[in-house]
Amino acid sequence: MMQILFRIPVYTNFTPEGIPVYGFGMMLFIAFIVCTWLAGKRAVAKGIEAQIVHDLSVWIFVAGLLGARTLFLYEQKLTLTEFLMNFPRIWDGGIILYGSVLGGTLGFFAYWFRVLRPRRIEPLLVIDILAPSVALGIAIGRIGCLMNGCCFGQIVEPTQNAFEIHFPLSAPARYDLTRLGFQTSTGFTFSENQKGQGAVIGKVEPESAAKKAGIVEGDIIIEAEGRLVKNPFDLGMILNNDWPRGKKTLQLKILGKQELIIQPHGLGLHPAQLYETMSMILLLFLLLSFEPFQTKVGQLTAILMMCYAMHRFLNELLRSDPRPVSLESNVSVFLFLAGLLLLGWIQWKGTIIKRQESSQPMSESHPA
Repeated sequence: MMQILFRIPVYTNFTPEGIPVYGFGMMLFIAFIVCTWLAGKRAVAKGIEAQIVHDLSVWIFVAGLLGARTLFLYEQKLTLTEFLMNFPRIWDGGIILYGSVLGGTLGFFAYWFRVLRPRRIEPLLVIDILAPSVALGIAIGRIGCLMNGCCFGQIVEPTQNAFEIHFPLSAPARYDLTRLGFQTSTGFTFSENQKGQGAVIGKVEPESAAKKAGIVEGDIIIEAEGRLVKNPFDLGMILNNDWPRGKKTLQLKILGKQELIIQPHGLGLHPAQLYETMSMILLLFLLLSFEPFQTKVGQLTAILMMCYAMHRFLNELLRSDPRPVSLESNVSVFLFLAGLLLLGWIQWKGTIIKRQESSQPMSESHPA
C-alpha cells in the first residue's frame, strides 16, 4: 500500500513535510489521461473528431467525481457544514463507483444536449467509443484503491487457499477491523492490571510485528511517537486521532528497554481491488475482441453494462469495507437488466453498422 507516493519539497505551515502526492489521486489522473487518449483514437477511427470526445471526457470525469463524492458523503449522514468541508478531499478516497456512474451519465447527457445533438451524432455510437475506456479506467482506478487501502475484501480464513493482502496502520481496513473486534491495532492488548504509570501490555499476538520486535506480556509503554503515555487510553488516542496518512511504523519507548520501531499490519484480506482490476482487463479485451464482429450501434455499451453488473454483484460478496451494500447490489441487478433491455432494443430497432474502407475525422455523422 502506498497512500503517499512522494512529497514535493514545498514547505509551508500547512505542508511542513512537503506537498504529498497521493497514490489514489495519481491513479485517477493516470486513468483520465490514458482513457481519454484511447477514446480519442477510437473516435477518429469511427469518423468523429477526437476533440469532441476529449471535451466529453472532461464533462464525464468532473460530473462522475461530483456524483461519486456526493453519494459517499450522503451515506455518512453528515451535517451540511461537514459535507461542504469534506467534499473536496477526494485524495482520501471516499468515492462510490455507482455514484460516479450516475454523475457521469448526467454529464454525458448534458454534453449530448449541448454539443452532440446539434451535430446529429448518435449517442450510442459515442458510448460505444467510450466503453473500452470505461473498463480500462475502472481497472486503473482500483489500483488506486489498493494503494489507498480502501474497498478492501473480507478476511481470508485459514481453511481458504486464497491470496491475501495485509494492510498497515494507516489503512482504512485497520480502523474497521479494530472497531469490529477482529484484530488489535498494534498486535497486542492491554493488561487489566495497570500500575498507574504507562500502558501495561497484556497478550501479544504470536506472529505480529510486536512479537518479532521482542515485546512481551507485562512490558510497560511509557512513550509513543514521542508523546507521553500514562495509560492505555493515551496510546489509543495517539493511534486513532488523525494518524498520518501513509505512516506505517509505530515508535514505542518501553520501560527498561531500547526504543522500538514496529510496523504493525492487519489480518490477511481478499484483495477485492485486484479482483476488479483483473476482471476489468478481461472485459476490456472482450470489448475490443467483439468489436470487429459488432453489427449494430450500442452492442458494446450493452455488453459493458451487463458484464460489469455481473462482476460487481459477485465482487460485493467478497468485500468488507463500509459501504451501501444493498444499494450497490441492487444497482448491479438494475444495471444488468437495463443492459439486457438495451441489447433487445438494439437488435430490434438499432442502427446497422456499415463497414467502410477508411474514414476521415468529422464532427457530423450518424444521424440520430
